[in-house]
Amino acid sequence: MTLAVARKLLAQGRLPRDEEILLSWWDLMPPFILTMPPGTMNRPLGVYSTFLPARSAQLSLNGKAATAKVFPQERGGRASSSCCLAWSETWTRPKGGKP
Repeated sequence: MTLAVARKLLAQGRLPRDEEILLSWWDLMPPFILTMPPGTMNRPLGVYSTFLPARSAQLSLNGKAATAKVFPQERGGRASSSCCLAWSETWTRPKGGKP
């Protein structure tokens, strides 16, 4: 199975029992709270979440590691990376409006 097929199956909630996806994060950076109300950066929905960024991470499918690399990335004005654990993610709409 390729990573593209695995991604599609995961999106559908159907990963075969004999397949294994392993995600690992290490060299963690300081956690932070991301606060982006509706309208921030012209986005219709707001998001509030606790981020724990990693300087290193790995995705493996059936024991074969992906070759992509983590890269530095700013999130909400904070030092972060392209690989983060995001907890307590809450999405909001504008008061009295639709996205």
